[in-house]
Amino acid sequence: MKPVTVGPFRQEGLLDGVLIRVGGGDAAVPVHLQDGDVIHKCHADDSTARRLERHLFGGTVRVFGNGRWNREADGRWVLVRFDIKDFELLDDTPLPEVVRRLRSVQGSGWPGIDDPAAELRRMRDGDEDGD
Repeated sequence: MKPVTVGPFRQEGLLDGVLIRVGGGDAAVPVHLQDGDVIHKCHADDSTARRLERHLFGGTVRVFGNGRWNREADGRWVLVRFDIKDFELLDDTPLPEVVRRLRSVQGSGWPGIDDPAAELRRMRDGDEDGD
């Protein structure tokens, strides 16, 4: 059987990236986010686009909305369109700085942790007992 492209499928989701374009004139304002070598071409309503434009070429933003995806014959998922409903700014503080700040909090327990990255992975994976 020959592989085929399937879709489009719609799904709520999120994308992260640096805002590199907010433009328009249409009811659906084009918004482009760059995540490494990938540029996500999205759309937003006027109100959301105006709030987003303040962060043009700033830090990383996370956008929430509804995406339309195709599954290519080779198994890759390709974004066809993403409609932004809301967003939040992400904290780009480097991990060593975050750990330094955590260690300075009285009673936090972080000064006694030898491998902060391993501890964060343990917490993220839900192993709260440390077993």
